[in-house]
Amino acid sequence: GPHPRYLLSMARKAAMPVLDQVSLTAQIKEMQRSDATAKEQWWMYCDAEGAGVRDPAKHDASFLATFINSYDSGMRFEPANDLGELFKEGQRKSSSWKQAWASYCTLYGDGKSDPTKKDQAFLVGFFDYMGQRGAMALSSMGAMASIGSMVGMPGMAGMTGMGSMGGMAGMARSTISMGTLGAPAAKRMRTEVFPISSGDPEKDALVSRVKAYQRSGDEQKQTWWTYCDTMLGGKRDPAKHDVATLQEFVDTHVDS
Repeated sequence: GPHPRYLLSMARKAAMPVLDQVSLTAQIKEMQRSDATAKEQWWMYCDAEGAGVRDPAKHDASFLATFINSYDSGMRFEPANDLGELFKEGQRKSSSWKQAWASYCTLYGDGKSDPTKKDQAFLVGFFDYMGQRGAMALSSMGAMASIGSMVGMPGMAGMTGMGSMGGMAGMARSTISMGTLGAPAAKRMRTEVFPISSGDPEKDALVSRVKAYQRSGDEQKQTWWTYCDTMLGGKRDPAKHDVATLQEFVDTHVDS
């Protein structure tokens, strides 16, 4: 179809504001308060045509009327998938990233790995998932270095390379998960780091997707809260629910 800028120029020519700038400003502010889509579209319009200035009071009546007329006529800007382009760059520059992303898409998506075809929540879910795994691995390495210092094993304390620490990190995870480290640092790690993983990759991925969905907007967060209050006894922490419950929410609300 016609390019949005062409449609905007046509709408601008047709815009014959019958309201003054103050009234139009009030109308756009009300649209933003009552309609999440209108708010999103206003921001995109300002970014594309108004130098990124989103305060309607700083634009003239013609600019404001053009937006209102265009929005009411059904014209919409399509958001740029900047995250998708970032993912593509990661695929080009890092074979590990590319492999991890492809595996994630196979396990939790439709098997297709084109990031520009994925929604924002799915992409953010992958970031969360990989961030959790990275935090666990790094914390395990730190724990082993601390243990080496405590038991007088400078060789262990000095290990910093991923190659030399690979086996030690795995051992640290096993030891800490069994709760055999009595030092305060180990207790702190159990309570602060390891609860981010349930031990079930499928559940962890679903938890990440629900959290990403909540962060994507106030409306989405309220949807999850309402779902929890009405269906799940008010428990809003997704980690407190089982795979079947999380999957049902994702199927019904996130992927719908």
